Formats: sequence, structure tokens, C-alpha cells
Amino acid sequence: MPPQVIGVAIAAGCGPVPSTPAPARPPIEITTDAELDPKSVPAYSGDHAKVYADIDRKQAQHLANVQRWLRQPSVSAQNVGVQQMAEMVRDDLKKLGCQESELVPTAGHPGVWASCDYGAPKTLLV
Repeated sequence: MPPQVIGVAIAAGCGPVPSTPAPARPPIEITTDAELDPKSVPAYSGDHAKVYADIDRKQAQHLANVQRWLRQPSVSAQNVGVQQMAEMVRDDLKKLGCQESELVPTAGHPGVWASCDYGAPKTLLV
């Protein structure tokens, strides 16, 4: 059974992607046309004590990353820092272990594309 795409978010204002050959990428099959009904999603009841412990242990590092992102100017309407922010996102995705992470040139601001395949049965597109 192919992976199921469970969410899609598209950044506004990116414009069309130029027609250049793209590298071969894994196929993604959207297997549903159902709309999300947030009221139908049950409250999360998972237990991830190890994850939370790791977050707590690395709290200073996580806070430093949030502060670094907040310090980076990125004002789309004024074209201030947008390229640098896109590069920061790309680089951070690489550091997180994404197999691919690249800037996508558009007629407007750059987009960021990344692929992180860890063998999960579902795929999330953001």
C-alpha cells in the first residue's frame, strides 16, 4: 500500500517554478479527497516520555534555534531577508537529517523543498 498524504500547506506568493529538469523524486500518491474535520479528530493520547525528556534535555538548544529564527528579518512585502530565511530553513532541514533540502527558484520569493523519508506509513507535506 502506498504512503498516504495526510496534510498539505502551500506558501503563498511563491509564483510558478521555472521549467528546469527536476531530480528524480519518490512518487507521492494522494489517496483521499476527504476534507479535514477537526472536530472528528480525537484528543491525542500517546505517550512519548522519551521524546519529552529529549526536548527537556535540549531545551537551551531549542530555545537558541527559536531565537535565531526570530532574529532573522524576513519581510516578504519589503523583500527584506527572505532569501536568507529560505537558506536558513533549507540548512536547518539538512541538519535535521532530510535526505534532500534545496531552494526552489520561483518568479517571486524562493521556496524550500525537502524530503525526509524515515519509512513512516504516512507522509506529511508542509
